[in-house]
Amino acid sequence: MAKVRWTKASLAEAFREQMDFLETSAELYDQGKTSEAKRMAVVLRVLFRHYGNSHALLAQMGFLDDLKLLDTADLDSTVLRAGAMNIRLEVETADGERLFAKTRQDGLVEVVNQMGRPTFVPPLAARRGSSRMLRFDPWWTGAVMDFPNNERFSRWNLVNMMANQDGGAHVDPKGIGSAYAAFRRTGHGSVWSNSGDVAALSLPDAQYFEGDPSAASMRQIAYEVVTSLSENARLQEWVRSPL
Repeated sequence: MAKVRWTKASLAEAFREQMDFLETSAELYDQGKTSEAKRMAVVLRVLFRHYGNSHALLAQMGFLDDLKLLDTADLDSTVLRAGAMNIRLEVETADGERLFAKTRQDGLVEVVNQMGRPTFVPPLAARRGSSRMLRFDPWWTGAVMDFPNNERFSRWNLVNMMANQDGGAHVDPKGIGSAYAAFRRTGHGSVWSNSGDVAALSLPDAQYFEGDPSAASMRQIAYEVVTSLSENARLQEWVRSPL
């Protein structure tokens, strides 16, 4: 079948359409429809996946190689960010050195109190800690999320799971990755109890944090992308005047 080749104008229109999809899904997510995270994953795959038979839209537009994106991930942190609170655990080593313990909860989400329950949320612009601009490849493939069983995932890993296995664009008949399934269900594996007794954290009444950290992470990635691309002056000028 004959094909009509993409022009700069049609690529610009395709980009505007994908960004509209992403912003609409983000708005619906913020209104409580968290399943929109899977639609966000599909858009991010269209924009960024450039390997084999997949041709990223931003690569076809000529922007992927030089692109810089906002990175709001919290890495190697000694701070557990819990809404208005920052929690740090000071420890003393065998040789007497005092230091703050790593949380081993790297990622893109925070935990806030919602109706008396600790809940995973995307902090969006309220993210505390460092925010920096990264070149595309380390932003896309760098490990930024701690999964259970000491596995670490990149943004691409999460996009791939949601879009290609978990129903965004395809339901894999073989199922979804076990680490992703555990992260979606339990986050980093942290539990809580309202008994006030630390020992209760090992008892049957201990509960995992509320919310879906995989969906919240995808919403945070969408925030990074919308912010980065909307503030990229050269890209925006190209989209406005692609001819």
